[in-house]
Amino acid sequence: MKKFFIALLIISIGLWLAFVATEFLFYFPFTYYNLDTEHEVDFRKNPETIRIVFTGDIMLGDLGTNALKSFGYDHPFQYTDHIIKNADYAVGNLEGPVTAKCKKNPKKKWSYQVNPAALKSLKDAGFDAFSLANNHMRDCGDVGISETIKNLKDHQLDYTGGGSTMKEAHTHLIKEINGVRVGFFGYLAPYIYVKGKKFSYYNYSAHHRQGGGAYGTLPYIKRDILKYRQKVDVAILILHVGERYAKHLKDEHVKWIYSALDLGFDAAICHGTHIAGPVGNHRGKIIFFGTGNYTFSSYNPWATFGLLAALSIDLKTKKIIYGEGLPIYTNNLNPLVNLHPFPLKSYQRHRVIKNLKKLSRGYHAKFEKNEDNMIILPGSLKPFPPGFNMKPFRKKRLFRKPQK
Repeated sequence: MKKFFIALLIISIGLWLAFVATEFLFYFPFTYYNLDTEHEVDFRKNPETIRIVFTGDIMLGDLGTNALKSFGYDHPFQYTDHIIKNADYAVGNLEGPVTAKCKKNPKKKWSYQVNPAALKSLKDAGFDAFSLANNHMRDCGDVGISETIKNLKDHQLDYTGGGSTMKEAHTHLIKEINGVRVGFFGYLAPYIYVKGKKFSYYNYSAHHRQGGGAYGTLPYIKRDILKYRQKVDVAILILHVGERYAKHLKDEHVKWIYSALDLGFDAAICHGTHIAGPVGNHRGKIIFFGTGNYTFSSYNPWATFGLLAALSIDLKTKKIIYGEGLPIYTNNLNPLVNLHPFPLKSYQRHRVIKNLKKLSRGYHAKFEKNEDNMIILPGSLKPFPPGFNMKPFRKKRLFRKPQK
């Protein structure tokens, strides 16, 4: 009998440790109770504003193909579609060509393709537009880009930051939303770092030989904003930048974003790191440095939390009056998720917001004093912070002159 109780105790301890280890792997104490399954979590409602919602990376293919065939393409949006639909306009990062025709590059480690059937579900979920400026839009070559654009147009979905030609890639999106003219400008960073080494995004960009994303050197960005600034009330940068799973962008990328904003933009939304990142303020302009993944067919355990970002624009002044971040749980290793992200609630929501606010120290972010929400205020129109040195930032690749 004694041996039985000892064995029972050992088994109980083993099961408890396995449970704790599993919860730790998913960064959750009691995962299920921190997930919004009742469509209760949403952004703040304000009838005197329009709300534009931005998501991080969307990739409905690759390792998730079989699951999507089984559950359908509506499956990823069942716990977040109310947030997208309640927006006045919703923009996602379409991380992969939407085409049935694909000849992948065998030399590229990660190469994606999205079934055109996914677009109906994206539209039904509430999306209005997509940024095509990312490092996977060329995964199926020029045919993939032209097919993506055709399929988007067939579903009456807007796009920015990409095209079959350089001219089309730099023809950005202007949309009138409840009387406010908003410009959306999607760009690839000129380069990122991969395992500490500089990696150019030029080969993923549109230039005189190929289609692709809009290449984001400052002269290109300046040329574009000079063309469009008088046509819009609000100009928003959408940038694909950052090292995978890095909590902070490199200093030179932060300075690149600051310099781009100074050319005449009102806010910046960034994705590319696959995880939620800090927020900031530059001269009164709100920056989301990392929206992370939204629904992405990857099972990497580091891709745990993403961020839905919202900008609220006053209908009278036609100015951005605040931003808001809403954390979502995106870890596909957890069988509860399996490609459909959950808005966070309760303890875990507070914990993630608290951590993001800590990460945001040093970026001049100004938050509303409310622990339940992540409301970002524009702040004051301050110049560059003391000690901010632009000289190391003057790199040839970032300032490459536009091609004719």
